[in-house]
Amino acid sequence: MQDLFINQYKYYDNLMKKCYPDSNITLDFTIEHVLQFFSDIAQSH
Repeated sequence: MQDLFINQYKYYDNLMKKCYPDSNITLDFTIEHVLQFFSDIAQSH
């Protein structure tokens, strides 16, 4: 699940860079945030 989410993140990040190269549009979270989220879930179970 984590790998799928990260792959989707990378896909949309690259898509934004291709479609809007000079706009500096980014997602409101980073891959590090995603990894921390999944780590928090794993630790809570």
